Amino acid sequence: METFRYETKEGVTYGYFPVLREMGFENAFTCMEGGESAILPHTLNMALHVGDDAPFVVRNREKVARALSFSLDRTVTCAQVHGSCVKVVDAAQAGRGARDFGTTLTGVDGLLTEEKDLPLMLFYADCTPIMVVDPIQKGAAL
Repeated sequence: METFRYETKEGVTYGYFPVLREMGFENAFTCMEGGESAILPHTLNMALHVGDDAPFVVRNREKVARALSFSLDRTVTCAQVHGSCVKVVDAAQAGRGARDFGTTLTGVDGLLTEEKDLPLMLFYADCTPIMVVDPIQKGAAL
């Protein structure tokens, strides 16, 4: 069995863990090509906090949401600070930071949910992403 696979849908290239999909956890790690950016043309910048034009970033996020069939307006993001705080989120936080950095959860480095269809989105440059899933309780954390 492949441990990690790449796929391209609707112009979005991403990697994912097939075993997590088989357990019912959609997951994706987007690649850089195929988007819009004022910083690096034709790249898929997903971060609103790095000085790129916000409309480009939101369009990139919308493109990814369409390609992966999830609701951007339910997506939860956080302003990572290289700390150790993990926030438990549910439907009450749906949409936090999805389209506006001003609404993102602040001072948080990880998100955990047991809520079905609540996409979690984090951003990595120089950090190693960690994903933890609980197939019994159906919880996931980034």
